[in-house]
Amino acid sequence: MKLLLATRNNHKKREICDLLKGLPVEVATLDSFPGIPEVDEDQPTLEGNAEKKAVSCANGSGLWALADDTGLEVEALGGAPGVYSARFAALDGVSLEELNASARKGPVKSCTFEEDNAKLLEALSHHHEQCRGAVFRTVMALSDPEGKVILEEGCLEGSIAKEPKGTHGFGYDPVFLVSKNGKTLAEMKLIEKNAISHRSEALKRMVPHIKKLAFTLACALLFLPPAFAGRTEPGQETIWDQIMASQAHRGLRLGSRYLDEKNYDLALKEFSRAVAANPKDATAHMMLGVAYYWTGQVDLSLEEYRASLALEPNNAQDWMLIGISLAWKGDVKGSYEAFKKSAEIDPNRADIQMNLGSIEDSLNLVPDALEHFRKAVNLAPREALYHFQLGSFYRKLGRDQEAGEELREALKFYAEFEDALLELGAVDERTGDRRAAVHDFKRAVDLKSRDSVARLRLGRLYLLTNEPKKAREVFVESFHLTPEEGGAGLQLSISYAGGKTQGGGRPPSGAADGNSQQAHRPEPPLDAGDPMNVFRRNLERIPLEQSAVMQVDVVFAPKPKLIKASPESASSLKQALQQRMNEAGSGPKAVRREYQLRAASPQERADQIARIIADLRKTMKDAPADSDVRLGMNLNFTRLASAATGRADGGADAKVSYEPRQVGNDMGLWVIGTGWMAMVEEVLPEPGDKPGHPEASDWWLATGLAYAVVGDGQRALTAFQRAVHLDANNEAAYLGQGVAQVMTGDETAAAESYREALKLNPKNRPAAEGLKWLLRPSTKAKPPAEKGGP
Repeated sequence: MKLLLATRNNHKKREICDLLKGLPVEVATLDSFPGIPEVDEDQPTLEGNAEKKAVSCANGSGLWALADDTGLEVEALGGAPGVYSARFAALDGVSLEELNASARKGPVKSCTFEEDNAKLLEALSHHHEQCRGAVFRTVMALSDPEGKVILEEGCLEGSIAKEPKGTHGFGYDPVFLVSKNGKTLAEMKLIEKNAISHRSEALKRMVPHIKKLAFTLACALLFLPPAFAGRTEPGQETIWDQIMASQAHRGLRLGSRYLDEKNYDLALKEFSRAVAANPKDATAHMMLGVAYYWTGQVDLSLEEYRASLALEPNNAQDWMLIGISLAWKGDVKGSYEAFKKSAEIDPNRADIQMNLGSIEDSLNLVPDALEHFRKAVNLAPREALYHFQLGSFYRKLGRDQEAGEELREALKFYAEFEDALLELGAVDERTGDRRAAVHDFKRAVDLKSRDSVARLRLGRLYLLTNEPKKAREVFVESFHLTPEEGGAGLQLSISYAGGKTQGGGRPPSGAADGNSQQAHRPEPPLDAGDPMNVFRRNLERIPLEQSAVMQVDVVFAPKPKLIKASPESASSLKQALQQRMNEAGSGPKAVRREYQLRAASPQERADQIARIIADLRKTMKDAPADSDVRLGMNLNFTRLASAATGRADGGADAKVSYEPRQVGNDMGLWVIGTGWMAMVEEVLPEPGDKPGHPEASDWWLATGLAYAVVGDGQRALTAFQRAVHLDANNEAAYLGQGVAQVMTGDETAAAESYREALKLNPKNRPAAEGLKWLLRPSTKAKPPAEKGGP
């Protein structure tokens, strides 16, 4: 991607280029476009000036343009010089009142940095230190060539020094004292300044937009027909070849757009057309493989990646995608070989190094994994995901100090990285800093309110600090069953052992809190002990006129084997868990599947559900023999895009969320991590252990939630029932009891639990929604009457 910086200021260019380092962006300045005239910064606000510059430069260059306007706002001067900061010294004869009212417009003669600083210090010469507070504010504008603008803002608090200090930077840097360290910006080196500056803060907020844009443009460029596109034989290009090639690339562009919108079915159709139109286009095969992957057809994705490699044998991306698909299938060794081949071809790609480290982690190749995680961080030091992966690996190794450092780095580059906050909270709690841990977990809950793991850890901390009221407020929002328009929905999960249901003919001991989909063709007789039927019943409640998106997380977890523990050792269960986690290739693995249900007739809906359950049964059948398999389902009502028009039902935009563990896939991961399981397992009681708080209802509530999250419905139900017994007014305990009863297949009892919660609090929204869902009639098609019947 080529990005035009709307400036001729070399200081600013150097600063912004440093902040964009590592992104696939080529930066140009106005020096490369002498025909673009200077833009009069005559707007009354920073936002207005930034937008005007960005739009003007984008229109004049035909490129995306990034512009900013920065103002220094001094408390004692009523916010001046503000929008006039760059021309402060040139405004002789203009009162501060006129400046603050934005009365001065039009071009103003230029002045030097030294002159601006001198005028500022003179204006503050009679003001006490306590009145010299100031804020640097930067507004950035990103404009496309058609004038569509994105705005972001960053601020830096400080004060004005009594005299200039330092030799670095530009503008007001020599007189701006930073509150955090007492230095002026001019006393800091560029790397130190960029870590805290107002401009870096604004750019950090803008970088996700630039990343998304760079990806989109890269796809568009990738799909432009090369010189050889459409040739059937060298030197034999025909008009038909050219037409087919152009249609192929049209399909690639549309398919890429649908992928970005997560309309995977439509993407699959477009990429299939592209391959049919131009079967010798390696990119078309690769993108078709991507679409197959996201629609759950992993074997077909592998076929397309290999077809792409047959055309371009040294394509690192294809090898990486093969590694991802093989990892999904559980072929750890094959995945490892594919990632190694990808790294040999392109050793300087951070994402390849991260994937290589992840698979080495699962193989217990600790030194190799650590080397590749560190290399990913070194190759892309501003990428939050790589710091998070390294930090999580340090935490797994028990190196909490290093884990904390990397997790804080991840949050520095992506402040809303909820998984990093969750990991950091666990680190802070283990190292004894409960105050910091509460802050971390509370922030995680604020960001992702439906994350039951974050709520569990935060609620437990409130109990540990003797704040039971806060704990209940946190726990009560952990038990939602109802799909909502545009929101998070039904959360159900279910446990398997080695592809077989737990518990024989009874409800499984591990049905948990979740969402899932099922299909089976032809369908066997319903078995009350079959956990798939928990999912089936909920799918059948979706109104026929309603569309829905179902996302299923499939986790293959090693089954702990109890081993004899010496008296001085840790408990046998924890020891077994640790041993299993340390065995090569035995760590938990997870993947996301997504299914779409469209408005349908009763028979069509029955067929949709059947296909889903059949696919999930196949997944269970393929599970490793010595593992537990957990399914987590997230169900959202939505309006799905029409295959014919590409638009949502009713003409509205599709509302499709994508939320692993109810928290969103912010980082765009292909294979979902399972580190969160350790967040729960480390606070679970051991079988046979005496309860730490046997007469405390809220502690039983926390225990029940922990069991529910990891998929042990029977133990969860026992804990919630104990919580209700100890405190009949604990409405959160009734909610938990209802969820556990849904998990174990007793929906009649679940409805009664929700009614009890509503008696305690008629405004309890999770109870009202859960009861409404449980009472929703089934849309299952009635079987046709037999011939000769009534």
